[in-house]
Amino acid sequence: KKTPSLLIQSDAMIKELAHLENRVNTYINQLNKKLHEEFSQEHFSIGLIEEFGQSDINKDTDVIYFPTVHDNRTITAVFRAAGLTVIDNYDDETYDLEHKIKLGRKYAGDLVCAPLAGVFADMILASEDFIKRKKANDPLLKGKTRILVFDNKGTGPCRQGQYYEMHKLLLSKQFGCAGCQNPKENLTAQIKLLVGHEKDSFNVGLPEWALVQAFQGVILQGVLHAVLLKAGAACRNYDEYQEFYEDYKKLKDEIYESLEKNSRPNKTILALSEKIGKIFFSAGAIIKYFSYGIYNNNGLRKILNKFAEKWIKKSEDKPNQITIHLEGEAYMRVAQVQEVFNALIDAIGFNSFKVTYSPLWCYLELLLEFAIIESQDRINLSHDEKTIKKEKKTIFKINQAVKILRRILAGPLYKSAKVAMPDPMKLVLDYSRQILPSLKPHGELPPYLGEAILKIKAGTDLFLNIAPEGCMVSSMGQLFSHPILKLSGRNARIQDLFTLNGEVNEEQLKTALLKTLGPEKYYRK
Repeated sequence: KKTPSLLIQSDAMIKELAHLENRVNTYINQLNKKLHEEFSQEHFSIGLIEEFGQSDINKDTDVIYFPTVHDNRTITAVFRAAGLTVIDNYDDETYDLEHKIKLGRKYAGDLVCAPLAGVFADMILASEDFIKRKKANDPLLKGKTRILVFDNKGTGPCRQGQYYEMHKLLLSKQFGCAGCQNPKENLTAQIKLLVGHEKDSFNVGLPEWALVQAFQGVILQGVLHAVLLKAGAACRNYDEYQEFYEDYKKLKDEIYESLEKNSRPNKTILALSEKIGKIFFSAGAIIKYFSYGIYNNNGLRKILNKFAEKWIKKSEDKPNQITIHLEGEAYMRVAQVQEVFNALIDAIGFNSFKVTYSPLWCYLELLLEFAIIESQDRINLSHDEKTIKKEKKTIFKINQAVKILRRILAGPLYKSAKVAMPDPMKLVLDYSRQILPSLKPHGELPPYLGEAILKIKAGTDLFLNIAPEGCMVSSMGQLFSHPILKLSGRNARIQDLFTLNGEVNEEQLKTALLKTLGPEKYYRK
């Protein structure tokens, strides 16, 4: 009632989505009734593309590639520790997101979003790399006959739903399929998608210890980005930044080596923990805590603390620094974090701003919190005591998982690196309810709203909404800028940084900085 224009826009969006749903349903009905055959000279059949669908891992024959959502080596190192052949496809010196997305568009077209095109480009590059290594008799590929490219699937839109199906379609167009005429014979291996399902915690068949270490790897990516943002921005000049960045790359290499060499637990202790865990759950959990190396994060705390003593300790807050937070669609904000950071330095210089961002692992915590909400909804709607008891037990287990994620896996790493940990997702969603009481649609919109209110209230001057062009969730978030600022009670700015091909719109960023700082402060910086 207080913002009628917003209500009108929201109603229009709902009506448009309903219209789209009706069109899709109409088309499906036409297909089912084969009405198209009456008007088409060439009959066609409807079928599912399964040639490139989900596959299990075969250690002896498979080579695994991961999409480059920025630096993915915290994950590839863990998979190698599990005895799998995984090829690193990220390099600090050569990574070029914009080039990758433009390459993906050659195959996926201009109508898809940047993340879908970028991930498909990684699939094309994986096939080319495999062929190149095979021709060079690379020892890593001895006996390997198949490529597995990681993809994920859930219940939502975009990468949590349609990406997997779209990637199967695009692969069939590129490499041919069993039912196609003249399939391309440009691969000596069969490409399959290694699918991590949201409902199965994205596990692709790893042992329990490796899955835990993989989650720790995702957290480490966030820790390393936080270190880059905090210490990098605090450098006094370019020369000092170059010295810092060389040390930063060495830090990453040391962490990747530790993950690959130290992640696998001692076999004797592991077998014992599994055996005891079947009899006494609590005792088994304690032994697993030590056997998985979680009690000291596999020695990673020491590595991070040593680096923090040199670079983070001296990065003290200076007066008149602008505070910036990077938020938005998960893929783009992670993939562009370093490029946005570099653009900020180019615009206003070193030691003039503080910047934070929401890492990828926050999405894992978000899924857990949504699962709690869904269980609570089932309790509220049920009158069956058994159902209520079961859901309460589920909520208890999920709450324990959240505690493990934050207190055991993430907390000690952030503390050792001397960087701030992301706010609890439960708190973020509580703030979201001020605008979106139902927290629906479940997805990235509620945390965006909560983060915006929370961060701006806490002192953030410039809040960046980083997303691909056409992103429904981020565009919906864009509509809520006014109520967010009103609820936060501060004179801050929200700037949308949408991208078509992975480029950072530096002109928009500089304009946002100018409006946030004012001309005098901007040009002085």
